[in-house]
Formats: sequence, C-alpha cells, structure tokens
Amino acid sequence: MRGLQLILYGTLIQFTLLAGVGTADEPSPASRWSQLLTRLLDARQKSYSGEVTFEGQVGSEFENYPPFLARHEGTRTYDLRTASFFYEHTRECRVRVLAPGDHSLPDPDQVAPLYPVRHLCCRNPEYLCTWTQVSPTTSSGVTLHAPDYTVRGGSCKSFPIDPLAVGLTGYQDWKEGKDAAAVHETWRSLEVTDFREEDGRAVVSLAKEGVEYTVVVDLERLVPLSAEYKTLDGIFHYRGEAKWESIDDVWVPVSFFWSLDVESEPYTGREWEEYTFTWSRLNDDFPPELFTYASFGELPFGTNDVHDMRGPEPKYIGHLQPDGSLVDMYTPPEKLPTAQPLEVRSEQRWIWLVWGNLAAIVVLVVAYARRRHA
Repeated sequence: MRGLQLILYGTLIQFTLLAGVGTADEPSPASRWSQLLTRLLDARQKSYSGEVTFEGQVGSEFENYPPFLARHEGTRTYDLRTASFFYEHTRECRVRVLAPGDHSLPDPDQVAPLYPVRHLCCRNPEYLCTWTQVSPTTSSGVTLHAPDYTVRGGSCKSFPIDPLAVGLTGYQDWKEGKDAAAVHETWRSLEVTDFREEDGRAVVSLAKEGVEYTVVVDLERLVPLSAEYKTLDGIFHYRGEAKWESIDDVWVPVSFFWSLDVESEPYTGREWEEYTFTWSRLNDDFPPELFTYASFGELPFGTNDVHDMRGPEPKYIGHLQPDGSLVDMYTPPEKLPTAQPLEVRSEQRWIWLVWGNLAAIVVLVVAYARRRHA
C-alpha cells in the first residue's frame, strides 16, 4: 500500500512539473503581441526609402451641421536610413448649403472649393522645416525647427501623413501625422486581453480605461489589415482598414479607409477619410538636398521669409529664392559704394570746346541782327 502511494505521488509530481514547464514555455498574450509589433515594424522598414503619391477624400456628415467634403492629395519622399523626408500636399475643403434635414454627401465635382491649403514640409538630421499657405495672402512663412519637432496642423490640418503607418493608425494618430514607428509604440502601451490565431491571421484584443480595441494582422505577409476601437459608453466607434501589394517582395499599402461614428447629443454623425497610394520609387537613393528647404521651389513673394526657431529666440536668416539660396532682404549693406567723379577724355574736351564756341558765335550773330532791325 505504501508503495502504491509512492507511485501515485511520483506520478502527480511528474505531471505537475510537466504542466509547469509547458506554462513557462508558452508566451503570454502581451509577449506575443509585443513580438508581433516588432516584426510588423521591421517589415515596414524593409521599404527603407521611397516616393509615394496619394489621392484622397475627407468627409463628414453630422446632425444639425452642414456636411463637408475635401480633396486631399500630395507626395511623400522619404529615407528611413537618415530619418529624412520631403512632403507636400494640397487639401481642398468643399461646402454646400443644403435644405434642412438633407445630410447627404455632395458630389465633389458639383461643389465649388472653399479654400485650398498648400503645405510643404521636410526633415533631415539638422532640422524640420514647414511652410503653409491657406490663401494667396495668408502664409506661415518658412520656419525651421529641431528634427524631432511635432508639426501641429491646427484648423488647416497641415501635417505630413505617413502611408507606412496605415492599418494600425488610430483616429488621433492619423490626425497628428504620427509616423509608423510612433504608431507602433502607441500600441505597446495598451493592455492585451486576448491573442488568438485563426486562418493565418492574428486577432488581438486590447484595452485601456473605457476603450476596447481589436487589431487584425495577416501573419503570412506581416501586414496590419484593420484596427478598431469602441468606447464603453457607446459614443465613439473607429475602424480603419488597409490593403497591401508587393513590389519587389516588399509589401506596401495601396489604399486606406477609416471612419469614426459618433453617437452623442447633440453631436451625432460620421467622419471618414479614404486614400489610394501610388508608389513610383522604392528602396532607391535620393539626393540629400531633396530633404532641405531648397526643394520648396519658388514661393510667393512675401511668404518666403525664413526664420530659424531652434534657438531661444526666432532668428530671421533670409528670404528663400527659387534656386534654394537665401537672400537677406532686411539688413542694409555695411558700406554703400562711393560715387566716382565723371571722367572726361581729352578728345571729348575739344568737341565740347568747339561746340561751345559755335554756340557763342550764333548767339552774337542773332543779337547783332536784332539790333540792326531795331
């Protein structure tokens, strides 16, 4: 009997140890999500440089507010190896006055533009530079900031968007123009409540106070397909979806759509954006000067003044010329050129002397003739 007990105890201990080993070897949902985020970012950085153009529409329709529709198009050229990019966009906001209760989105071709916003931005290891023009007479001028400066778009929504961030980017991250690296880090701060794999996809559930998130990732291609969140009070529901294509064995986004539904009195409605991306160059070399303010080209006079904001006080450093050079338009030269006396050559003196004598003779003859006739 005692021998049987020993055998049973030994078997129980063995199963306990095996169970413990299995639990220790199996990573937690949080660990699996963290590892997947690292793999996703590494996959995005395989497209270490490129030039991509985008065309998009931005719209919203809310109760008791007129709907609006905006066109948003531009180009981003980047090189992750030097943390550099050049970005330009034009965003056209369009408005139509509708009858009460009519909240349908207007046809963009039938609505006159309200205003076009043109925005230029570049970054290199030395600085980040921006220029924004809301109207022909309203411009921010050219401003230089530290390379890690975060562009604030304000009412003009003028900031550089990063196509590599789509699929994971949330509403606020996209609105602030966060790049792919910053967006990936945002997801690390959330609590992972579930991680499961099904049909070659990872479905990850996350949470923070008052909000639930769901992310779907294609594990074979290592691309994020969708990100969604809902607030527990039922007010906000966001969903973003991205589609991807392979170029030279590198997966890049070709479309992105997000929508935000709001259910809150009196602000109830929907906001959305939709983009297509066209890649003209990928993993190519670009000249360093492309990522400087010299690439801004010709700016309207009066909006091309350049100020350096990297010091304790703003510093005027010149007016940007079409060739990329700076010209100081404010500071007068230290010394004005001295006027030189007029030099008259000897042959010119004889000519003036002859003509002077002839003129004197003519005057004397005319005076003599008048005296005789008097």
